[in-house]
Amino acid sequence: MPYVGLEKNIPADKFIDLLKKLGLKVLRIDEVSVETRKYGWLEFNRAEVEGDIKDLASILSSTFSAAAFEWGEHTILGEISAKLWHEGVKICFPEGDEELVVVMIHDSFLDVRIPTERVKGISGKVYIAGRSYTLPLSLSDLIVIVNMDSRSIKKLEKLIEVYGKEKVLAKETIEYLELIKKRKERVERMEIDYNSGYVISMDSEGRIKTLPLIDFLIGLIESEETERVLNIIKSAPGEKRDEIIKQLEEEMEIARALGKEKTFKLLMETLSKIKE
Repeated sequence: MPYVGLEKNIPADKFIDLLKKLGLKVLRIDEVSVETRKYGWLEFNRAEVEGDIKDLASILSSTFSAAAFEWGEHTILGEISAKLWHEGVKICFPEGDEELVVVMIHDSFLDVRIPTERVKGISGKVYIAGRSYTLPLSLSDLIVIVNMDSRSIKKLEKLIEVYGKEKVLAKETIEYLELIKKRKERVERMEIDYNSGYVISMDSEGRIKTLPLIDFLIGLIESEETERVLNIIKSAPGEKRDEIIKQLEEEMEIARALGKEKTFKLLMETLSKIKE
């Protein structure tokens, strides 16, 4: 869908009213910032619309005496068939000047759509193993991807190499990974994501590993690290805590069926302490 934008200092309702009078259907409104050569960073209300937007920025700019932009098929730069192309916005200023700013990169080789440095307020998108992810990637998404096959991991590494970790990974994800990397000990730093049910770790060399939480807990129980297990389960959100307990109960029954007496006994003792 095409977009049109008008500087934020103009009330959004006036902007929408004019678009409707011009025969456009307004689907949604959001806010973006674009860096211009003429005025630096400008903030816009952006409308996603149905209809012809060509030359509309000039009309909006002269009507409201403010900067306006249009963003659609006619502002695409390059050939889509080449698998690497850009989206631009044509910005019109009240003085009659125009400027074309590149705001998005489409890379069909890596299946990614990523914002340039000249736009803020827009997320990127990447497809890995047939699933779409919003960029920058959250820690939870990173856990999912590194648990896929080697092709998916290599694709992630290539994305970071080509576009930089700041574009590909969320700030919180980068901070977590850098915190771990600073540690000189060989002992791995663990982070538990209760929502995804995984434990993610990185050693001092920066190697990422993941393990299902239930397998991690079984390992601790078999090592008789009961207090650590109790603390992990105690820290889990209510529903997740119940899920973990149920999974441990199932593992206890499996251990009994397989004749794993020690594991069965340790699980039974741990579950008894959890329920105290």
